[in-house]
Amino acid sequence: MELPNIDIHRRRSIRRFSAYAVTLVLATLFFVGTSSFSSSPNNSGTQRTGDAHVHHLKRRNPPSAVGWHSRALARPTPAYDPQQADLVFGALQYTNVGTRFTVALFSPYYAVDAGGRVLEITASDFAAFQDVIQQAEALPQTGWGVDNGIKYENPVDALRTATGLSTTVYGWNTNTGVLLTPKFGYTTLPAPLQSLIGLVREAWEGTAPPGAYNQTLIDQIRSL
Repeated sequence: MELPNIDIHRRRSIRRFSAYAVTLVLATLFFVGTSSFSSSPNNSGTQRTGDAHVHHLKRRNPPSAVGWHSRALARPTPAYDPQQADLVFGALQYTNVGTRFTVALFSPYYAVDAGGRVLEITASDFAAFQDVIQQAEALPQTGWGVDNGIKYENPVDALRTATGLSTTVYGWNTNTGVLLTPKFGYTTLPAPLQSLIGLVREAWEGTAPPGAYNQTLIDQIRSL
């Protein structure tokens, strides 16, 4: 009678145990990985899972468009025919002497600054600008007032998009965002608006004297 090969059975047992151990480790790692996404709380007290959490992390540290105006290049062909369908964003400023055009963004990567100059923005700056605009669109659409310590002659920045943004900010200041009156639970100007107006104000850099503005183009844009 032939005796069983004990070494063969032992090796098979070892292989089965090893396969089980590897499977257990992989399952544990997968569980830990997915749990780390689903257990991260957001500001509202609810939990984010999967792609929503990853998207949230990306939005917390978006690329910055600060300095976009200095990086932009003059359009090779200055003549420009602005179209309503291409208009992404526009900003005006109301002052005690009247209304001033500030900036308009057009797809794919164009901007018309406060002097009426047509500029080509880098793709990354345009995308970062749009990211801030989209965050501002998600906020309550209302008039915001900043307590900057200046009682009179504060300009009002008006921000508009075709997709829903329609808001104004009185007294914007780089040093403070404290609101004159709390609104919707905010005691300071929401960060997206603080950032967006900072980007908008860059459009005034290097503007020519009023007589040299491309007023014809500015009037075309304001009529859209």
